[in-house]
Amino acid sequence: MTRSNDSGRYTALVSIRNGNHDRVFRFTPQFSSTEDAVAYAIGEAHLWLRQRAA
Repeated sequence: MTRSNDSGRYTALVSIRNGNHDRVFRFTPQFSSTEDAVAYAIGEAHLWLRQRAA
């Protein structure tokens, strides 16, 4: 997910469901496009999932 801020830039969010729980991550980097923000969120989600599997 993305959100736009007052300066017209975008922040990234990702929600990961684990059973009955959702974990929502909100990231601080700001991006000039929603595509860049989504790509960042997907990358961070993959890193988090790999760390959990290790």
